Parts: sequence; structure tokens; C-alpha cells
Amino acid sequence: MAAATVPSDCILAPLRAEIELLPGPPGADGSPTGILHDTVAGTYDAYGWAEGEVLARLRRRVSLGDLHGRLRRETTVPVDREAVAAFVQSLYSRGLLEGTRPPDRRGAGGVIAWLMSHTLFFRLPLFRPDAFLQKTLWLPRFFGSRTMIRLYVLAAVAAVVLFIPRSGMFLDSATPFLAWTGALYLAAAVAAVKVLHEFSHAYAAAVRGVNVRSMGLFFMVMTSVPYCDVTDAWRLRKEDRLAISFAGVRTELVVGALSLLAWSLLAPGPLRDVAGILSTASLASTILTNCNPGMRFDGYYLFSDLIGVDNLQATAFAEARGFFHRVLLGADPEGVDPGLSRRMRTLLVAYSLYVVVYRLFVYFGLALVVYHLFPKAFGIILFCLEIAVLLVRPVVREAAAAVKVWRKNRRSGRRRRGLAQPSFSGCSCRCPGRSGSRRRWSGRTSSPCTLPAPAAS
Repeated sequence: MAAATVPSDCILAPLRAEIELLPGPPGADGSPTGILHDTVAGTYDAYGWAEGEVLARLRRRVSLGDLHGRLRRETTVPVDREAVAAFVQSLYSRGLLEGTRPPDRRGAGGVIAWLMSHTLFFRLPLFRPDAFLQKTLWLPRFFGSRTMIRLYVLAAVAAVVLFIPRSGMFLDSATPFLAWTGALYLAAAVAAVKVLHEFSHAYAAAVRGVNVRSMGLFFMVMTSVPYCDVTDAWRLRKEDRLAISFAGVRTELVVGALSLLAWSLLAPGPLRDVAGILSTASLASTILTNCNPGMRFDGYYLFSDLIGVDNLQATAFAEARGFFHRVLLGADPEGVDPGLSRRMRTLLVAYSLYVVVYRLFVYFGLALVVYHLFPKAFGIILFCLEIAVLLVRPVVREAAAAVKVWRKNRRSGRRRRGLAQPSFSGCSCRCPGRSGSRRRWSGRTSSPCTLPAPAAS
């Protein structure tokens, strides 16, 4: 039934017992927010003030009329009955209410997506480190003490002062490591630094009482790097999340500074060469990879928390899509957050363009790596598959969305025109929906709403 015809005595199912409602940081306008944690699916959803008031009253079975009446009597939330019904329907569709279960997305995307995720991009959990972390918490407390931080800063300043006049010698000493033996040493140094990097994330989370779900290897195009799953950090304050995200980068910077200082002080020889390799591996990987917000590494989460935007890439792409639909097609943007300021919208559009350009080069480079790693016949197939899935498919999907918007405006008889409207005549195709891993509910829906729980006494 449509949301406007839902009877007041319709009984609403309560939240599942496994759902946790955690406090979140204040919103941009100072209103309270929260985080919904599904302990079974391991997902987190941020919600605002109005949604939180509804969720707090859904711990037991209640009728739609009683729920709406309690909201009007006990809160100042400006929400109508139809909006409450639509929001409860969104909870039902996500498997968050009693009698439902989280949706199984293992088969989402079809055979091609499964092949990509299980052959080129996948995680291999190796162990659960919580017990080990709890027994060795003295390590981060010692190495992260104020005294040690002051020593790190002094070492970094000394390393820079001593390195500047010796920079030419550093470049000359790096030449032997361009050979195969040097490349192996460099790879071993990078691996060691990355292990320290991930344990820094783990210790930073453990000190703040966060469960570290697993540690292991992340495989990307037949290469592997360590990973640390600190998803539960979403329940923390912004300052604590920033500290966890920055922990790995801070460790690599410290290792790089100490190695660079050692290289400047040591006489030419094997130890000096090892120090040079460590400084190069830590500083270069941190600056070029971890601090880059274009991929979902530390820089992405740091940037997301710094600007206060949840599910950054999905939000930025939605804003960019709305911007281009408005400019090119003359259409009102859909799926954008109306609460964002003009400056924030501009920043998100610029960020999305940067991500697109950056990933264009990264994915094309990965496709070339795959082509050269495998036998030529199989390499060509995988090369074409990667180009199709990572580059061509998103372009086709966005073009289909643009055509759909243009046709919708044309049927509605809109007079407003965009820059590229005449170029879409004669096209007809459909675009599947998009979703993010952590999103903010708006409490609004334009689709018909069918409440999940049948009327019962």
C-alpha cells in the first residue's frame, strides 16, 4: 500500500535484538546523531536526530499511530506519519527489523564481479590479534609516550638538516638497488614497514577499546600487502577515528626519519644501505599511497573524517552526478544531500573528479600488470576483462543514468535545457542503483511503502 494510506493501527516490527544504537558526534547544526551497528552483518549506518528518535522507540512492537503520537508528544521532531512509515520500510528492506535478516550480497554483481573479487582483489584473514594486542599494550604506551614523541621530532629535524647537503650522495647510493638483488631488498623493507604500519593501526584501536576483527593479507593483482580490520572504530568519536587512521602513517614517518638520520650518520657500507632502503620504503609509500585520498587507504579515511562526510566516495560521486545532470541536462539533482553547503558541494565535486582521473591511471596500470604477469592468451583476456569492468562499465552506467534523467525530464515537459540535451535524442537504456557501505539516512522516500509487520493483537 502507499505510504499515504497506511492505517494508524498497523503494527510495526521492532529492531532485531542484535542491533546496537551507539552515540555519534554532534551534527553540523549541533543536533544529536548516532550510529546503528548490526553486530551480525558487521555494518554501521549513521543516522540523524529524527531517525534516532524513531529508532529509540522501535525496541518493542508498536503501532504506527502510537509511534507517531509518541514522537509528537515527547519530542520536537517535525516528522509526519508517512515519513515514519517510509523510514521503517527502509529499515525492513535492509534486514534490520525482527523477523528479517541482513541481505546476502555474496552473489551481487554476477559472475564477472565474483571472478574479479576472488582472483584479482580479495582479502585473506590470517589471525585474530586481540589476545596478543591486549598482552602487549605496553608497547604503544611506551613508544607513543610524550617523551618518545619529543625524541622523534628531534630526530626528524636532525635528519633533514644532515640530509640536505648529502642529498646527491643519497641518489647515487640508490643506483645499485635498481638491480634485481636491490629490488628484493627494497621489497623486503617495504613488507617490514607495512607490517609495522598495520600493527600501529591495531594498537591504536586496542588502546581505545576497539575490537580488531582480523589481520592478514590483501591481494591486489597478484601482489599482497598486510591489512588490519578496524571497522569497529566507526563507533568512536571523530578525534579517536583520526588517531587510528593516522597511526600507520605516523609510524612510517618515524621509521623514515630515524632511517634517514642513520643513513646520514653511518659510514658507507651495508648498514648505511639498509638505512637508505628503509627511509625510501617508508617515506615514499606513505606520501604516494597512504596519504592519497584517491584510494581507500589511510588518506581516504583521514580526509573523510576531517571534512565530516560519511561514506565519502559515494557522497562525492552523487554530488558530481547531480552537478553534471544539472549543467548538461538541465535536470534537478537526485540523490544529493540537501544539508550540504555550497562550499562543501564544490569540494566534493572536485574530489570526485580527482578520484576519477587518479583511478583511470591506476586501473589502466593494473590492467597492464595483469597482461604481463600471465601467459599472453590468458593475459589478453584478463586485460580486456579489467578494462571492461573497471573502466568501461562505470562509464556506461553513468551514461545510462544520464539518458534516464533526460528522458524523464522530456516526459515531464520541462522547459529548462542543459548544455548537452540535444545530443541524447533517440537513446533508451536503464541504470541500476548504487549504494555505499556506510551511509546516512535522510528519512525520505519517493517509492510506495509497505510496512513489514502484519496487524496483530
